[in-house]
Amino acid sequence: MAKFTRRSMLVALSAGAVVLGNTFRALAQQKDTPGVQRGEVKKFNSMIPGVTNITVHNQTYQPGAKTSRAMPHSMVCECTAGVLEVSQDSMTTTMKTGGMWTCHKGMVETVENKGTSPAVMRVIQLLPA
Repeated sequence: MAKFTRRSMLVALSAGAVVLGNTFRALAQQKDTPGVQRGEVKKFNSMIPGVTNITVHNQTYQPGAKTSRAMPHSMVCECTAGVLEVSQDSMTTTMKTGGMWTCHKGMVETVENKGTSPAVMRVIQLLPA
């Protein structure tokens, strides 16, 4: 079993934050997506080799809202409220509150709220050097 140190945990968290930054930039290009609101972005420096910054933000999907795009960078995402249907390449998964997934650069991802209440996705983007 792997042993985690405080340093390794900080590195992992930093990596996750960088992923969110790149996601925010890509999402900013889709400003006019109906039913999708993007929250405040938190950006900070990274100690991860090859990753300069990490950004974190929340994206709220109203019922029926949908986004689809190619990932500009690797990132880590979490469904923090509600239920989201996530399609990556040829795989589709239903993510409930607490569910997490990753995306790699270039992957096409579609996220849709098929429920009856708002759903929130937290995006941690790793921005390369």
